[in-house]
Amino acid sequence: MNMRRNLAETILSAASENEQRTAIKFPQQEIPYRTLRQNIICCALHMKNHGINQTSCVAIDVAHPATIVALTIACSLLGCCWVAATNAAMTSDAIHITHVIHNSARQYPSKPNYLKVDSSWSTLSDGSNTATDFDFEGAVSPNRTWMITESSGTTGTSKFIAISDVIAMKRLEYPFDVLAGEHLVAAGRSPPLSFLGHFNMLRTLARGGTFIYGGDLTFLAGAGSNVVIGSPAQFVDLCVGFAKVRGLRIRCAVITGGPSTVKLIERMFEYFEYIQNVYASTEAGVLCSKFLSRSDEDKTSVGLPFGSAKVQIVDGSKTELSSGSLGIIRVRTSSLVSGYIGDSKITEKAFQNGWFYPGDIGRLSTDGELHVTGRTNDQFSLGGVKVNATIVDEIIQTSCGVRDGICFPERVASGIDELAAIISLEHDVNAADVVASMQRTISEKLGPDRIIRRIYVSELVPRNATGKATRHLAVEAVKNIKPILGSSQTD
Repeated sequence: MNMRRNLAETILSAASENEQRTAIKFPQQEIPYRTLRQNIICCALHMKNHGINQTSCVAIDVAHPATIVALTIACSLLGCCWVAATNAAMTSDAIHITHVIHNSARQYPSKPNYLKVDSSWSTLSDGSNTATDFDFEGAVSPNRTWMITESSGTTGTSKFIAISDVIAMKRLEYPFDVLAGEHLVAAGRSPPLSFLGHFNMLRTLARGGTFIYGGDLTFLAGAGSNVVIGSPAQFVDLCVGFAKVRGLRIRCAVITGGPSTVKLIERMFEYFEYIQNVYASTEAGVLCSKFLSRSDEDKTSVGLPFGSAKVQIVDGSKTELSSGSLGIIRVRTSSLVSGYIGDSKITEKAFQNGWFYPGDIGRLSTDGELHVTGRTNDQFSLGGVKVNATIVDEIIQTSCGVRDGICFPERVASGIDELAAIISLEHDVNAADVVASMQRTISEKLGPDRIIRRIYVSELVPRNATGKATRHLAVEAVKNIKPILGSSQTD
């Protein structure tokens, strides 16, 4: 990858060097690099003419991925910052939005300036269709914020993180498994305004690759995809689609956004030649990576630290533990942000002495590979019984006949919390048999005190945009569902 001085220069240089090549592809449309480059420059000119400058903070409410890229790279050219126009961002006291760029019918508060994107944003003021070089201010410093991203994790409480241009450049570094001379054609499954979805696009574009967005698996394969990036939950859905298309294989799957089960990985090997496990966070970027083949015995490792990353396992007093010991994961890397915007309390808890504590539990093998086994906030105490929700989730998800599922604590009439689960089932299975088998496995592996008291069946399992379990939403999700095991909490 030809890395340049800053983000805008890197993307524009890649566009100039690959003018005729497709930059972004949809089922009904292809955007060549030549067009993408012009759109970036035209958007920057329109934004500049509307008073957007180095002091501006732009909220973006646009769905089209190519337009999103044009706007965010235009922000890099102008030296301003941007944020996705979510409800939390628009109402946050910590973020001072000056402009909203949109193409929706959504109603906004009356404070910022509202600019609606239309076809004129892809042309120059003189009506020409050719964008040459223009002088733009750029950021006053490479440490100036370029992107403000929102992270709610699995709790639903929004935290805002400032990504500078220099950190964004470091985040472009990524261990894609592409053969020498092979053109990268990457397909991403996360929303293009999300941190993960946006950087998947930028990492592809910075390499002169083609980014595939949308469409079914037949389209992905027909479009020449050699890398598909997604969360475990997203790959569960993809495998359902794969099963309907015989003989379909893609070179590499990149799993990120949470630990995956051995059952899912083994199923994915039917459709992918290699699988890449990645451990990453919004706050720190890519931390560990490992390429797996079908013959690898250990399919749960996320590999060795990547790049400048350092990983340690510590106990509750922050003392480093020996190899093989289970404990709290902490990380250090050159691409780490400094904290959360306007939230010193959470920052002080998560960022300590140069280390970041992402809230995960795991262990390091004797050869230094990381195994993530759970989340610190996924450790329940139910009636005095300790429950690791991640371990229970794995048993649920690997049960025969289960398509997806998570456990969650549910308060009953007596005022205590009990273990419940929401699951989606594969077609033509007997629900009673699935539940009986699941409960036997939980009892055998974890003990009878940790069996699930109520199980709800639903087509949708509550997860966030990147596929992480949102247990706090599960109680509301099952509110009007009669459990197939146990009595409803309202009975």
